[in-house]
Amino acid sequence: MEKLSKLFEEIKHDFELIEWPSIRETAKDAMIIVLFFFFLFFIASGIDALVYYLTLIFYSTKNKI
Repeated sequence: MEKLSKLFEEIKHDFELIEWPSIRETAKDAMIIVLFFFFLFFIASGIDALVYYLTLIFYSTKNKI
């Protein structure tokens, strides 16, 4: 029991030594990641729509000739 208590105190001391980032920095990093994936999805959707409409135009002109 004494060893367990000593181990617990050691872990508690190590935990207090850690320099935790502030909530503001963490939220800022999370927001940057979310915005990055949002714009990645937005760009991918735009490319997908562009390919769709170009394919539509290509096949509609191909059948007329």
